[in-house]
Amino acid sequence: MKSITSFLPAETVQLGMSLEEIGVKEIAWDYETVVKVIGIMQEEQRFVLGGDVYKTVSGKAEITCDSWYANKNEMTIEESLARAKKFIEAYHQKQGDGYLYTLVIG
Repeated sequence: MKSITSFLPAETVQLGMSLEEIGVKEIAWDYETVVKVIGIMQEEQRFVLGGDVYKTVSGKAEITCDSWYANKNEMTIEESLARAKKFIEAYHQKQGDGYLYTLVIG
């Protein structure tokens, strides 16, 4: 399975925060950037299986234990993208800035 970063422009990848420092081999993005990443995943027709939310504390990411998922057998690519965007927008509206989001593609 290809990494999400293989579908993204280098400058978009660089806008994210590597989570390797906390033992996670993923990139997390702030609200504005992750919405753009979802747009790119839509152009690439990539299914978003889900994602996790991290809070930034003193420049470091901490897991919030908040996440969402999409069942590939029960929804379309468009529905998975809509679910991801809806979750992230609602989370951002409720919690505000200071959070990062990962996307898992399948």
